[in-house]
Amino acid sequence: MSELLETTENIAGDRAKSGTAAMAEQASPSAECDAGWLMLNKREQQALCEILISSKSFTGISKQRLLRILRKRDPEHLGMFLRKVNQVLGDALRVIYDEEADRCLALTRASADWVQEMLDDHHLALLLFCFYLGMTSRTGNITFDELHQHLQRSSLYAERKLLAALDHLVKCGFLRQEEYGGENEEKKRLYRLTTAAKHAFPPRYLMRVLSETQGGEVTLEQVRDFFALDRPEQSGGETAGDTREIRLF
Repeated sequence: MSELLETTENIAGDRAKSGTAAMAEQASPSAECDAGWLMLNKREQQALCEILISSKSFTGISKQRLLRILRKRDPEHLGMFLRKVNQVLGDALRVIYDEEADRCLALTRASADWVQEMLDDHHLALLLFCFYLGMTSRTGNITFDELHQHLQRSSLYAERKLLAALDHLVKCGFLRQEEYGGENEEKKRLYRLTTAAKHAFPPRYLMRVLSETQGGEVTLEQVRDFFALDRPEQSGGETAGDTREIRLF
């Protein structure tokens, strides 16, 4: 963890110099898409409004609800709707479908200043560690006991400080907290990555993390294997070109 924090601090030091933007799961209509708004019919406008409103509370709407608003039955209309909406929104927003959570969400950019204000280097290191655990886990679940076991030897994270840091990531919309029954019916904490967290780190950022920690250059394939990332789609859906706008640093 100390090596991860040191690497993250080095990379985070360049955040103010870079012109890249942050992504978070909060959305509101932008003036830039006023003209494109007229390209959508009334049902599509209603569907987009519901997505934007529900994304503000990090919930989104289900595929079934979206198709009901559009009055369509074929699931292929979901992809057609997303492509059309994202073409209208341009760089202001991006609507995606989270298949695991069965939710359509709107992602919007946040300034680099917002990221530096909301996430310090310790929060960033913890988010990156949770990202690794969540993406490589078969279930996607991250238990507090698991995190504490990994970090208890580090002077950086006492139990109370770790809980506070996790609560902060939940508040920022990068983690979703749940509870499950432990021994003696004791409630224990469980965390899952949100859609914003899954799209937070672009490949070049992850490549730099691995490169600095392993002391040499790494390939994109090595990054995908290490973080258990899916290969980009070649046709249909979101491509590597589509996801380049969805990034934290």
